[in-house]
Amino acid sequence: MEAAGVVQIACEYAIPTWCCGLFLIKQTVLHFFCLWFSKLSNGDMEIDSPMTRRKQYPVIDTGLCSRCEGCIAAAKDVFFCNPDTGLISVIWLDKYPEESVDEAIKNCPKKCISWSE
Repeated sequence: MEAAGVVQIACEYAIPTWCCGLFLIKQTVLHFFCLWFSKLSNGDMEIDSPMTRRKQYPVIDTGLCSRCEGCIAAAKDVFFCNPDTGLISVIWLDKYPEESVDEAIKNCPKKCISWSE
């Protein structure tokens, strides 16, 4: 039995039709999430993010860094001074230019820059 805007279900509870629509959306999203998670946990799929794609990336030990900005001069496309923290930070890239990062590592007076894998 169905009234205007209400669905009658077997256990005799009246549920507004918009609730049924939300329930179906929730179930569909849950189904796709479970499918995605099972593929991920089985190794059938990899997460595609900048961190998983990158094999090698530069790291700065901010505790040792003197903030001389020599790394920015050597590789301005990789390093920047974060205006919020005042610390030297690494720009997230898919691939880092090895020559300019190696130059920054070589010329760092505090030896606080290194490659990490």
